[in-house]
Amino acid sequence: MNWLKKPAPPLLRKVVILTISINVVVMFLIEQYLAGIIFISILLGDFLNNKNLKKTDKEINTDIAEAMAKKIVEDARMHRIARKSIEKNE
Repeated sequence: MNWLKKPAPPLLRKVVILTISINVVVMFLIEQYLAGIIFISILLGDFLNNKNLKKTDKEINTDIAEAMAKKIVEDARMHRIARKSIEKNE
């Protein structure tokens, strides 16, 4: 499962984060600081990645969406014309 491209289901993500958080506390209690720091960096990376994913969910202005749709339709029309002219030459 690649959390960078496709986020995990929210329940699974919460369970994994909770498990790692408990692991961080245990690592510091048994004085395994390096392992604790590694787990903290995993949590921090997940937090920053999830924060960035939420920022990208913005709605598109209707004028921009209409302009994009017109461009796609025009490109499709030009492609059909080009394809027909190639078929005639063969």
